[in-house]
Amino acid sequence: IFCANLLLVAIYIAKAQLRIYTVLFAIQWFTIFAVIFLIDFKLDNFLIFWIAIQAAFSFIYSWPIKNELKFNFNFGLAEINHFKHFLLMAGAVWISSKWVDYFLRDYAINEFGMIETGLWQAVVRISEAYRGLFLSFLFLTYYPLMSKKWQAKQIDFNFWKKRFGYYLISLLIFIILLYAGKQELIELLYSEKYLAAAPLFSYQIIGDLLALISFPLAIMMMAALKTKIYIVMEFFSAGVFISGVYFFQQSGIESLVYAHMLRYVFYLIGLSIATYKIIKNEG
Repeated sequence: IFCANLLLVAIYIAKAQLRIYTVLFAIQWFTIFAVIFLIDFKLDNFLIFWIAIQAAFSFIYSWPIKNELKFNFNFGLAEINHFKHFLLMAGAVWISSKWVDYFLRDYAINEFGMIETGLWQAVVRISEAYRGLFLSFLFLTYYPLMSKKWQAKQIDFNFWKKRFGYYLISLLIFIILLYAGKQELIELLYSEKYLAAAPLFSYQIIGDLLALISFPLAIMMMAALKTKIYIVMEFFSAGVFISGVYFFQQSGIESLVYAHMLRYVFYLIGLSIATYKIIKNEG
């Protein structure tokens, strides 16, 4: 069901029907939260509700674009080549994020214990949630525009700086509010016992700021199909992350968030240099 929804969203993006999608998306989540506040679910019943609401909105999402739901498996070389690039980049993301996280979680449990690791994982889960939201927003708005501009060879610094400036202002406001309310957020999502994770969250937020600044640059690599650069930067940043954990090992569980910051320092620098060269040479 989740994959079906992703395909439907991709059609909305491709057809530039973001207003319709945004309205339906808002209705979906309003419905979810309204029902949750009205009904005190047990876990099993909540999971049934969750699946049912997702399935129902799969049909709702499909209705405005029903004329576009035509399947053609006669792919040309251009489509296959395009898909190959995205498959390679997706594989790089999976290895450099999920696989590295699994490895470091096991390392942290053995090195620092279950309790300390649990605090770090609580911070990571919040971090992944809002980073995912920003990334989804960029793919819905920034990626289609960048892809279109690259195909038309209309990329220049002025075009890029203006839109990046708007994004950066919004991002800084969000990060400041998040930093100021981090304790309240942790207590809301978890409990008072997890407030001990607040110092870790402070450093995680700094690393996330660097990550979120770098995301538009990474998406530009995807839009321009600079697959090699994208993959190299993903694996390079993952290597910096793992190396940083061992480098800061004496700092205890904090070594993981220090390494997180270090990772995105190098990731942002590398992508900035690559973006400058690409726009200068090809834009």
